[in-house]
Amino acid sequence: MDEREAMRPRTRLLLALIVAVYLALGVAFSVIVPLGESPDEVDHFLYARFVAENGRFPVMFPNAADNETMEANQPPLYYLAGAWLVRMTGSAAAMPWQENECYTFDPMDNGRAHFYLHTPAEAFPYQGDALAFHLVRLLSVLIGAVTVLLTFFLGRHIIGSEVGGLVAAGILAFNPQFVFINASVNNDVLTACLGAAIVLASIALAQRPTIGRSLLAGLLVGLGLLTKFALLALWPLTLLGVFVPLLRPPSRPARPALRVLRHTILLLIVPILVSAWWYVRNWRLYGDALAWEVHLQAKGEQVLRTSPLGLHDLLAFARIHFQSYWGWFGWLKIQLPGWAYGLLLALVLISLLGLAWQLGRLLRLFIRRRGGHLLAVGTAPALLLGLLAALSIYASLLRYILTINWSGYQGRLAYAAAAPVAALLAAGWLAVVEGVKRPFLSPLFPLIGLALTLGSLLGLLAPAYARPALYQPPPEASRACLRLGDALLLEAYDVPPRVQPGEPLPVTLYGYGRSAADHARLRLELVGGERVVVGAAEVDWHWSAGEVFSQTVLLPVATDVQPARAVLRVGLLDGTGGWQAAATVEGTAVAAPSGLTTVKLAPSEPFTPTPEKQLNALFDEQLALIGYDVTGQGVTLYWQALAEMPHDYTTFVHVLDEAGEMVAQSDSQPTDGVYPTSIWDVGEVVADGKLVNLGGETAVTLAIGVYDATTLLRLPVTVAGQPQPDDLLRLPLNNTRSD
Repeated sequence: MDEREAMRPRTRLLLALIVAVYLALGVAFSVIVPLGESPDEVDHFLYARFVAENGRFPVMFPNAADNETMEANQPPLYYLAGAWLVRMTGSAAAMPWQENECYTFDPMDNGRAHFYLHTPAEAFPYQGDALAFHLVRLLSVLIGAVTVLLTFFLGRHIIGSEVGGLVAAGILAFNPQFVFINASVNNDVLTACLGAAIVLASIALAQRPTIGRSLLAGLLVGLGLLTKFALLALWPLTLLGVFVPLLRPPSRPARPALRVLRHTILLLIVPILVSAWWYVRNWRLYGDALAWEVHLQAKGEQVLRTSPLGLHDLLAFARIHFQSYWGWFGWLKIQLPGWAYGLLLALVLISLLGLAWQLGRLLRLFIRRRGGHLLAVGTAPALLLGLLAALSIYASLLRYILTINWSGYQGRLAYAAAAPVAALLAAGWLAVVEGVKRPFLSPLFPLIGLALTLGSLLGLLAPAYARPALYQPPPEASRACLRLGDALLLEAYDVPPRVQPGEPLPVTLYGYGRSAADHARLRLELVGGERVVVGAAEVDWHWSAGEVFSQTVLLPVATDVQPARAVLRVGLLDGTGGWQAAATVEGTAVAAPSGLTTVKLAPSEPFTPTPEKQLNALFDEQLALIGYDVTGQGVTLYWQALAEMPHDYTTFVHVLDEAGEMVAQSDSQPTDGVYPTSIWDVGEVVADGKLVNLGGETAVTLAIGVYDATTLLRLPVTVAGQPQPDDLLRLPLNNTRSD
């Protein structure tokens, strides 16, 4: 079929309808799916944002934490287009992109589906970063529409009919995963578009090579190399295209070798002129034109294969790749039901059967007539070039997973061949339809795809990302990420950092129903010093599967309790009053009841002692020893907090002889850790009793100090501005004894 042949009005109308429905679906996906909830989407956006703000490209560093974006190794074309849109929105504070600590990649865990925490700041009307993000998503949707159009023309060439083009366009446009990816910020979007364009340009060269077509094909390859290096696999197709006309005996051009040489030179030079600057930059920065090694260093064990690729890995690749080619949403957690993958597999196998029959017929003709020219007439060149395009991309992907683990199995990584794959599937499908003489079945494949896409949008993604539940718990809430029993995920909590005896402690709990529960009894306990329960409360809960809910519980605290760092525990009770099992979101068992956080049990009134011996020794301007008492059993130190302290310090009293040798000691946190230094208020005074033998005949000096038990480093001591040797406060023992 001549590519210049005009479409019939009915075909034009149906193609417009396919594109319009795709656009509507793409926009709907982009609105319903929260920002960042597509694999690596935030890093793709941050690349575009960096270019917009800095006017230069990000640099990849081996240490992941040093990178502005983990996609900094990618070629820049898609991000340049995105940066233009980001710049249009003006500068705004960057969104925080706080990861959801309760997220797991296990689709069977029945947990929340969002990888990031979200707030109403992302909601319509969009502003700042949210507006910029949605604009780049819209750009992706529009690029996807171009890919659908190119797929129509590919299908028309490969199949030889407008119906074939429509079926090919429909198969791609209504692939649920294709719509999902093309509604996100991802350079795979432009990769798919340019992949389709390169294959179409190769077919055009195979039909009738011209200087203009060679220049266009070279330009497309160059742009492809500036989008994703995977498109290098399609470069040889353009070169192959210029050789196809030589197989047509009736119209061999004069001086064919010179003509082929001219086109070959253009197809080699133009891509280099367009894209070489990027790879030279990489070589100068990293000593590696592809920035491959620095990329692997930055990603590290997150993506690297730890064992050689084996049969088990290939089987896993086949399953994961097929399913994620058609429908693994979010961060690979929201999946189609099993029957949907079975239905898609049946459609693909039927199509491959029809495609194999077509290729077999072509091979039989070639063998029977012994004529290579048969490969250069009709739809044969387009069919073979489309097939080679798909095989080239998959050969490149298989080479990729020799190094990369299962994260490299994703279907979108083959979307450079999405258009020719759709056209080949359409060719095989229509061959079967023609064979069974049921033309009304022609649109069945794309219509099933459309139904699955709508079902994915309304039945999977909309419930998973329903607003306003998506915004709960708020990002500022502390994450618990505890599975209590089989049905409840305790996501987060809000608890005041302190409470006084006799006051109620308000505890806000945020839950998510992993499965429905008609009745559940939840118990909260506040455990103080010596593991004594100083407060408890029980509440009755019920929820439905997928429900997000919260409740504030007032936990009463006893009046006769000593200051302490208390532990707040939570758990579900079973029918006998025992604790139900608890686990992390990954399924690792934890103690039941489970500790949520600590709360300061503050003194009911300030402590104002009158030490027998008063002094003012400063320990690193954090603590002051304001006095002490000596008793028959040891020493009581009186400390005052001068600043908030980051550590639970250990205090000590060493008893020294005349030679400075230690004859007795007592090292412990104040109050034996029940009321540690990290929770003291500035200005607060705390008594610290030390049991130590002071009655030895050789004892002459007390040495007092403070240190961090994790580093064993002492805090420097000053008295009246004078630093004390060895970071010790030395006191003569005969001046400390009580009469």
